[in-house]
Amino acid sequence: MKNTDRAAKKTQQKNTTKKQMKNLLLSAALFTASACMGQHVYSISGTAPAAADGDTVTITKIKDNLQETVGKTTVTAGKFTFSGTAEDNGPIIVRAFPKGVRNGLVATIFTDEGKINVVLDGYDDWYNSKSIVTGTPLNDKYNALSSEKLRLCPLMDAAGKRSRNASATEKEKASAKAELDSLSNIYYRFLSDFVIENISNDAGRTAFKSSDFIFMPLPILLKTVDAIPAGLRDEPHNAERIRFAAAKQAVQPGRPFIDFQAPAPDGNIVKLSDFAGKGKYVLIDFWASWCGPCRAAMPELKELYAKYKDKGFEIIGVSLDSRKEAWLKGISDLQLPWPQMSDAKGWAAAGSGEYAVKAVPSTFLIGPDGKFIETGPSLKETLEGIFGE
Repeated sequence: MKNTDRAAKKTQQKNTTKKQMKNLLLSAALFTASACMGQHVYSISGTAPAAADGDTVTITKIKDNLQETVGKTTVTAGKFTFSGTAEDNGPIIVRAFPKGVRNGLVATIFTDEGKINVVLDGYDDWYNSKSIVTGTPLNDKYNALSSEKLRLCPLMDAAGKRSRNASATEKEKASAKAELDSLSNIYYRFLSDFVIENISNDAGRTAFKSSDFIFMPLPILLKTVDAIPAGLRDEPHNAERIRFAAAKQAVQPGRPFIDFQAPAPDGNIVKLSDFAGKGKYVLIDFWASWCGPCRAAMPELKELYAKYKDKGFEIIGVSLDSRKEAWLKGISDLQLPWPQMSDAKGWAAAGSGEYAVKAVPSTFLIGPDGKFIETGPSLKETLEGIFGE
């Protein structure tokens, strides 16, 4: 019996040794093959507390705004591992969709060489991933940026809600607005400094693609784009950000309006200069029929138009719809009484680039002299200040 036990134990040890050798040989082969092809090896060691045994973790590579699945692995006892090769350090997206977890678990990971540690988590209330990714230089850097945003977002949201609280006093609203502006500036300066420091690596490039730059205060945005080294300014995304900053600067108060043209609903070409710079206050309203906030804003806009149109106020609607039929139906459904124009090119619509439009609704007020005017806390208050009650 003892001899049988010893034989079984010896066989088990032999099998374990074979398995270890097999894994070692596979890793060595992966390393050798990747080295020969100019690639490097990265490895992910992750935990997914919200996932169940057997849940699939998908690894997707992002390149040139396209996504390609490069591998899958499985959660076992709350853990998962994955090894791969990469030609660069560009980001991959790791996702899992456990039952009952809204929007799933997600992490952005940079594939610089080394062992990457991941705590795979879901989103917060502002759609920021709560995952923690550390272990390699780029992931450590990006994790610091993500952590700062996770810290500040709830504070900014709370201050924003207090600034819009209808039952609060004007002093309380102003105090909350000042707090919101201060917190926003802290985050945007942090983001700007991060991009400037890391613009030559994949962590900085990825951060620079963030939609947060759409809302970044102009002085901080200009500081960021001005710091891009000459050798990197022609990279497609850097060049786009530089153009966006220049366009945003061109529509600041005191600057002359920028003319553009597009078809009216009847097909005739109209120009902004047919209305602006001719002695009236002209509001350019970039909108779209599919935009919920645009539709929600229309009742007040119609009320202001009816009140001030005979006093020298005009509105020009510029649609970012990509289908003419949808645009015309939107005008009809909402019963919009002011002039409209659209070339049905969506986000590439006439005027959208020149006016740095990255979100709708976006509005710009032009004075009788053809120069942009600061709209203040609200359009209603601005027009009341111009025309009186």
